[in-house]
Amino acid sequence: MTALLGSLSIWLSLFFCTFQFIITKKNKNNKYLYICVNGLLISSLISFFLLMYSYIISDFSILNVFQNSHTTKPLFYKISGTWGNHEGSLLLWLLVLTIFLFVFFIHSKKLSNKYRLLTVFFQEIIILGFLLFILFTSNPFSNLFPVPKEGNGLNPLLISPYMIVHPPIVFISYGMIVMLYAAGMANLITGEKSWNETIKRWGRSSWIGMSLALVLGGYWAYMTLGWGGYWAWDPVETAGLLPWLSMTTLLHTSIMSRRKKDYKLLGPVLAMLTFVLVLLESFVTRGGIWTSVHS
Repeated sequence: MTALLGSLSIWLSLFFCTFQFIITKKNKNNKYLYICVNGLLISSLISFFLLMYSYIISDFSILNVFQNSHTTKPLFYKISGTWGNHEGSLLLWLLVLTIFLFVFFIHSKKLSNKYRLLTVFFQEIIILGFLLFILFTSNPFSNLFPVPKEGNGLNPLLISPYMIVHPPIVFISYGMIVMLYAAGMANLITGEKSWNETIKRWGRSSWIGMSLALVLGGYWAYMTLGWGGYWAWDPVETAGLLPWLSMTTLLHTSIMSRRKKDYKLLGPVLAMLTFVLVLLESFVTRGGIWTSVHS
């Protein structure tokens, strides 16, 4: 039953996102858009917490839970096991994206209607891609029959207190970067003057999150694997540094833009570059092109 409800909630998210995509494409801002934004958030929340509930109760009828959990694991590691795998991490990232879409939509009423709707539109494109990818290639609610009595357990390298905080911080930071990418695209089209304030609010928060994630990730690797230093990282950790460097450049550029009214094109381009580097880092993590602890 949990697997069925989880899959249905993801399909419901796809419905709300598609309808929302159609509304914003027609440049309409009405009550239906508000309903879709709320519906997308609620359905994403339901799907994620259904997966977490499945881990808590050790529901091994779900393949994802069987592969990454065990009945004897403490509750702490059962919960972190929710995102300690490919499918669960994508579902967490989807939830973060829908939360930031909702936050932007609610708190952007003072912005011009065209800029606001375009930013929402570009966010929806990314969310729609995530939903299609999850449903057709990485569904976390795939059934397993017959139901085994015990699971395989979480990867021993992931059994760490850092597992509960490090991945969520990473995905929250990346969710803000997607938000900046969408706002940058909208800025190129509309020339919205509040673009620098968007960088100031979302860019700084993302930079702080990425900095914290890099430090935590480096220390975790140092303590768990004994690589001999914080920078003896695998390719995924190095790839995670690239969007941090790009975001640092973007923040400096935004300061110069506010002071000298210059670099109007460079800011959105750097936001897009940061987003592309996030995609690269995600591909390196899950694409299997390098042998890595993260893979």
